[in-house]
Amino acid sequence: MDRGRWPSGLEHSCPMRAQWPETPAGSPELERLVLAPTAASVRRARDFTHKRLADWGLEELLDDTVIVMSELLSNALTHALTRTSTTPALQLVLIRHPRSLVVVVTDPASAPPLPVVQPDEFATSGRGLHIVDTLSSRWGWVPLSTRGKAVWAVLDEM
Repeated sequence: MDRGRWPSGLEHSCPMRAQWPETPAGSPELERLVLAPTAASVRRARDFTHKRLADWGLEELLDDTVIVMSELLSNALTHALTRTSTTPALQLVLIRHPRSLVVVVTDPASAPPLPVVQPDEFATSGRGLHIVDTLSSRWGWVPLSTRGKAVWAVLDEM
């Protein structure tokens, strides 16, 4: 865990800054967790997210945040890592602003996340980004200057 630092390359993602969420006024708090590209990392990330939100007094956002984070991380594990021959780490970053929380997952793939237009009602996959869209106030992605991308979602405090 590395507190108070942006994910590698995120601070240089200017070419598509318009897709990065607007930064609210006030000083954000930031927590980062580097994860191995394994299924066990989803549980580790859930525990990390639960602890950070409890520390920040954001229990009301806990359920939605854990679901959004799990979907973003699962997408990275399922789609982003199959397109690369190496096994780089993933990153989970939680950024707390005065009235919102930004969840960021970085992965090594440059391809954008693509929601399934109309997921089949009996499909066992393809709904993740629809869930992220429903639970967050907005979401998007930016390419990283160091390779890969950051997919983010903003959850507003109630």
